[in-house]
Amino acid sequence: MAKTTNAYRWGYCSLSIEGKSTLEEREDIITRAIDMYLSNVDETNVRGETYEGRIKQTSGYQFVAPGFSGIEYQAEVENRKGKSKFKFLISEKVREELN
Repeated sequence: MAKTTNAYRWGYCSLSIEGKSTLEEREDIITRAIDMYLSNVDETNVRGETYEGRIKQTSGYQFVAPGFSGIEYQAEVENRKGKSKFKFLISEKVREELN
């Protein structure tokens, strides 16, 4: 049986990486990108225990596949293993009756 939900707002995120990074670094950087999305911030410097770099929003909505779109963010960070490039698609959905 399918479970129903009364959620009003939900989101999803897609991530691709060129380079080496730890799971903790990935989680931290993607969390910061989601915070940027929710706060409507276009660009920011980031620094963690093992990395530092910059995240920025690209030109706006980017479409990945039919029915899946979002705002694209890119990050370049440097850690102990070298430089890494991240790309994120972040999207948010709100129940239609709330619009």
